[in-house]
Amino acid sequence: MRSPEQIQAALLGYEPEAVPEDKQPPSQAAVALILHPHGPSGTEVLLIERAKRQGDPWSGDMAFPGGRRESLDADLAMTASRETHEEVGVRLPPPLGHLDDIHRHQNPRIPTFLLRPYVYLLPERPSVVPNYEVASTVWIPLSRIYDPDSWTDFVLQRDGVDVAENRFPAFVYEGYTVWGLTFRMLRNFGQLLELSLPDSSS
Repeated sequence: MRSPEQIQAALLGYEPEAVPEDKQPPSQAAVALILHPHGPSGTEVLLIERAKRQGDPWSGDMAFPGGRRESLDADLAMTASRETHEEVGVRLPPPLGHLDDIHRHQNPRIPTFLLRPYVYLLPERPSVVPNYEVASTVWIPLSRIYDPDSWTDFVLQRDGVDVAENRFPAFVYEGYTVWGLTFRMLRNFGQLLELSLPDSSS
């Protein structure tokens, strides 16, 4: 697996796909991909399990800390930092950089939006204090995410029945299933480090 120095170098040399400001939709959000290098199995990344809430299209999903941009946020990096502190109580340093903007998806329930993932590398695992929006948190080793033995398929259910055409690539870790936008961002992150995940169509 990659060292902190290799991760920093990859991000510094990466030019992410970014939506020009004059073409950005009104609805914007940012998330924080938080890494620390000293887990039992090497570098780990923090994921949250979103609390189940009526009307939330990502209710119960695995995600990165983050949320919608507010009018007082100077930029999307501030959004990621503010939302992370609100959701898990972690104060972040400036990001190393960001991954590709996400502004296309196949979920008809969700209006057009822009999502920007920022990457942070912390020297130690920080204390995490979830708020009401977070059901649980987990630190997942990168070595498990990019291990084919962890990969699976996730099948969405409609009215309690599996819908075969709604099958998406995913990975599992200690009972958590990660798919969708979070999987897509981790796939983009892996590409920087020459690590692969199956193609995602979410």
